[in-house]
Amino acid sequence: VSKSFVNGIQVTGYYHVGGLVGYNNTNGVITESYSINFRVLPISSGSRYVGGLVGTNIGSISNSYTRGILLGGTYQGGFAGRSTGSISNSFSASVVEVIAFNGGFGGVGTTNVTSSFWDIGVSGYDTSYGGVGTTTQALQTLSTFTDAGWDFSNTWSFDENKNNGYPYLINNDTGIDPIIEIDSVEDLQNIANNPGARFIQTADIDASSTASWNSGAGFLPIPIFYGQYEGNGFTITNLTINRPETNYVGVFAQNRGVVNEMSIADSSFSGNYYTGSIAGFNSGTIYRSKSYRLNDSSNQVVGSYYTGGLVGYNGTVGTISESYVVSNVSGKPTGTRYVGGLVGTN
Repeated sequence: VSKSFVNGIQVTGYYHVGGLVGYNNTNGVITESYSINFRVLPISSGSRYVGGLVGTNIGSISNSYTRGILLGGTYQGGFAGRSTGSISNSFSASVVEVIAFNGGFGGVGTTNVTSSFWDIGVSGYDTSYGGVGTTTQALQTLSTFTDAGWDFSNTWSFDENKNNGYPYLINNDTGIDPIIEIDSVEDLQNIANNPGARFIQTADIDASSTASWNSGAGFLPIPIFYGQYEGNGFTITNLTINRPETNYVGVFAQNRGVVNEMSIADSSFSGNYYTGSIAGFNSGTIYRSKSYRLNDSSNQVVGSYYTGGLVGYNGTVGTISESYVVSNVSGKPTGTRYVGGLVGTN
């Protein structure tokens, strides 16, 4: 398999399940290929050997990458579920569900991995079987890869407007996401359809209409975001999320990507566990963002355990910097813990 890709698909299976290839045999070779914007959904929690690019590899893989979401199963890795073959010059920026024997790059038993990396913020893992874990910023920096001996003359290239700023393959770039502009609350909601892409807000957004969406429950939190969002100096106002029995509430239920300069004002967020305005849970990067009152109007966040004005729970690999909240933040009357003005738990 060479110079091949999948984009925007869903793959379901029990054993040996991969975004691109299920099982790569002893003589199998995969090179200059990728899988992006995928969802890999094992049939049950007993499913094994689940990977973003390949479920099981006993052959050879080089110069390949993966960006998607893997949910459920054990022996799961952002790149490979299990590999006893060789993997080189590859990376993973995929979301991996936190279950035993899983890893950011490879699942348990993965060996013989050289000059390969995974994004600890996106994956939610700072450990793996094979590969080197690093930050999103490092994986968008040329020297990370040239220092590891990657070929940026004939095989790889960099462009901040392609592949979310990660390296891309010179000879296989037709499926890479474009930048998507956001100028309405409908556009904001539709991020859920392509959560690994790069988005740029191009206008102020009045989200007043969300108060009547979904029989009064309002905006539906984007389940897992692992792309990039640029607020670009614009503000989202009057957004409503009214889901007091729902866990993981915020514009992003879980942020594992990069959110830069998101501005939310005069909005209302009500959830249960893991409630914030921008994200219920964060293992990615939130930079220069704010949730505040505009023109003396109200801005509020109400939740139970892990409730914060910006983020409910900031995970071990999550970062929040140069951000602030001017908002009412409160816990429910009974059974409430870990409530903070900016972050519930850090």
